[in-house]
Amino acid sequence: ESANTVMIGEEGQMQKGPRFMWFYPPKLVSAEAHETYLRYEFEGKIVAYKQLGGEGVTLCRKVKKIKGSLEWEIADTIEDAPEGMVKRQIWHQTGFKINGEGFTVGFESKGKREEKEGWCSDYYGEKKPIKQTEIQTKGNRIVTNIIMPKK
Repeated sequence: ESANTVMIGEEGQMQKGPRFMWFYPPKLVSAEAHETYLRYEFEGKIVAYKQLGGEGVTLCRKVKKIKGSLEWEIADTIEDAPEGMVKRQIWHQTGFKINGEGFTVGFESKGKREEKEGWCSDYYGEKKPIKQTEIQTKGNRIVTNIIMPKK
């Protein structure tokens, strides 16, 4: 599965082909970053998921990071997805550390939250289990706050 992005149903942004091939790479529509006195902001928009038919689905991600805090707001807006499909914002958590101490990231969202085992690979041919958090909705927007504990 995908990680740190949105899946529509069981579909990622690209369609997996044979062996190491991927079909329908996302098309960048726009990307913009700027800084204000209080925070950093990023907004990116792609057209992807063409395996779902038509011209694809537009995914817009806005990220806000307040300066001096360990908190991020991530808002994903999905446009032109087929009706009734569940949108799944997926996050993988791997060995986060502050000053050598491990910690768990907290997630806050209005979507349905599910914790389960996912998979990651740091090296070719390696596959290991990982904690996966999913935020699910049948709507077209998922807003999640990621909060790291203060030490």
